[in-house]
Amino acid sequence: MLQSNGHKYLAAISPYSNIFKQPHIPASSTITGAVYLFRHGILEVSHHDYSAYIAPFLKKLQGLQEQGRPFVRGNLAFLSNYRSWITAAHVGTVSKAGLQQSHDLGTAFRIRYKQWLTPPLGESGENPTLSVWTDEAARCHQSAVAFADAFSGKLNEASKHSGGSLQQVDTKVKVLAAEKDSKSCDNICWHNTFQVDQQVGGEQMKQLMDVTTYASLARLENDWLDPITMPLTAQDIYCMQLLHCYDVVSGRESPFNHCFDAEDWAGFEYLRDTKYHFSEGYGAKNSGLYSVPWMNAAVRVLSGLDGQTGASLPLRVGFTHREEVLYLCCLLGICYEKDWQPSLKRVDADRQWRVSLLAPYLGHVGIETYVGSSKQERLRIIVNGEVRPAFFGNVEPDEDGGYDMSEVDAWTQRKVQEWEKFEGGALKFLDEE
Repeated sequence: MLQSNGHKYLAAISPYSNIFKQPHIPASSTITGAVYLFRHGILEVSHHDYSAYIAPFLKKLQGLQEQGRPFVRGNLAFLSNYRSWITAAHVGTVSKAGLQQSHDLGTAFRIRYKQWLTPPLGESGENPTLSVWTDEAARCHQSAVAFADAFSGKLNEASKHSGGSLQQVDTKVKVLAAEKDSKSCDNICWHNTFQVDQQVGGEQMKQLMDVTTYASLARLENDWLDPITMPLTAQDIYCMQLLHCYDVVSGRESPFNHCFDAEDWAGFEYLRDTKYHFSEGYGAKNSGLYSVPWMNAAVRVLSGLDGQTGASLPLRVGFTHREEVLYLCCLLGICYEKDWQPSLKRVDADRQWRVSLLAPYLGHVGIETYVGSSKQERLRIIVNGEVRPAFFGNVEPDEDGGYDMSEVDAWTQRKVQEWEKFEGGALKFLDEE
């Protein structure tokens, strides 16, 4: 069964599982700068899951309930009077748990970069500053504010993680509006700016859904008493799984818990991973290219940072959506398997592509620079607190899992050339104003 504390098979509904996980410190112990791209915090329910699946299923149930005759029994008997807590008002709303996790992540990053927050910092005695960029969507903005509040260190909290002895930080949240048809990356909502087709992968998902729900549908339709006029479908099974997942993530008891086994959940995760593979993963057209301007700007900014410089911390942070985090993972070659394509006839349990590990709620990709063993500038990629190999093996890592800065810059410029052939653009959110 799906464990409420493990969130093992929640795919993109999964919360970030280890907020205070920290990457290993480089051998030199000297970090010079970092740029991060975060997904927003936990949602009550996503717009697509609600409008495409949950709302139609709840309407179907309501119609059957209003007929006043039995339509379920056994394991599905609870559906005879089932009411979900999820309504249209919950769509796109960051949950209380999501805000708390965003706050905790701010504290975790305060600890991660404590070397920049250890007094004394300069002669002025003024607090260092940090700008936190965010997309204009409320879910991103709310997550950014919670993160910034915690990172500031100005909130009194009795916590072993609080980092209370460190310097306070003056934080400012900056909203970046995404203009449709602007053909510019001066925001962090590229799937909106470039009107990326979110329906891609839908046909594969529909085909695969018949496979991943086959066993549970065969099992549960025995307890469904209206197989002719209103049959139980593969999509109904998927909707029940969605309802269960959102119950679990919100900390609620789920009446669907007894309906599915581990194989059912493995299929559910694979189904969603397959959809995202085609819509914003390695199977999508140009997915990695959308993040090239961000990567180019990040490398440019990091090249000019050298630890604490004046009032501004050598840290750049942006809050965005699942799509953008996955685009960046694809650009960097995270969890890439050459020639891999998801099977639509079976569950591929050995795959590396798992959205729950790449872009859970508050999932993030960081680019961090540090001083190498030979005093040269190095760069490493951090995904959800873990240093990861990147660049498709085209750049050799060192013992810290990092890369020569000049080689990364050369690699990035080759990607910029690809981008310029694809679509010109600019990126402004990393600039100081």
